Amino acid sequence: MNPFDLSGKVAIVTGSTKGLGRAMVEGLAAAGADVVVSSRKQELCDQVAEEVRAATGRRALPLACTERPKPRSGTSPRAKPRSVHPGRCA
Repeated sequence: MNPFDLSGKVAIVTGSTKGLGRAMVEGLAAAGADVVVSSRKQELCDQVAEEVRAATGRRALPLACTERPKPRSGTSPRAKPRSVHPGRCA
């Protein structure tokens, strides 16, 4: 059994259009995982997902997301939210 075989698994990698995130998504796909390519810009997610599919034959879903919630009314735009909100996805 290959300890690096990720067949049948799905990996979600944030910040996966550049640098270490991209290297991780490429490595996980090469090891057999299907991947979710996530970053702030949809165009870059689309491009990286297509390149991963072409290089590895694995499924790659491009998904642009951000974690910047709208400020609550009556608060300063710089105020930190009291709780973590799920990302808003395009």
